[in-house]
Amino acid sequence: MSNHWIGQPLIEPGEISKLNINLYVNHNWNPIIVLWKSKSGRVYKIDDLDIDCNDIRFWFDKLDTELYISQLYPGDQKLPFVIKDLPFELQVTSLNMDCSLVLTVQEEYSHKRETMITAVYDFIGKFNTASEKKAREEGVVHNYKGELKDANVVAFEIDLGSVGYDFFKKLLKFLATIKGIQKVEIA
Repeated sequence: MSNHWIGQPLIEPGEISKLNINLYVNHNWNPIIVLWKSKSGRVYKIDDLDIDCNDIRFWFDKLDTELYISQLYPGDQKLPFVIKDLPFELQVTSLNMDCSLVLTVQEEYSHKRETMITAVYDFIGKFNTASEKKAREEGVVHNYKGELKDANVVAFEIDLGSVGYDFFKKLLKFLATIKGIQKVEIA
């Protein structure tokens, strides 16, 4: 984690006031400045309760929407981790804090889908426990739920909480040990 505003004040009041913040998109810290100015010349403070909405105008500086979209939906961009020789096809649409993990299972293994859900639950539980023993050094996954879809699909909704990209690397290596997974999609 990095704060791009180290050494700079969070709020800079003045004729044009500034609020220096970060926009967090998929483990990327993006500096943004929120600016405001009043028509009347009043210097509004961030904690003022009597703000005349007709007297104040807001705008942004350093707002790069194309960058944020590319961070949210990396598409063909290089992944922040590399795993060689996976026994299944890997498709990554985006890496979000709330992500979907979809496993397409080979037809002859479709009867093992419940076991796969349990195995992923166990993996996440062990990951969280190991991280907690190290003062949450690797973060923890907050919530997760798996369910059976169609005849050969297992879908998970995962709130990644505070984990980083290393979680995906470890999860994909773990999934590579489970027989019968044909494709893994992360979105």
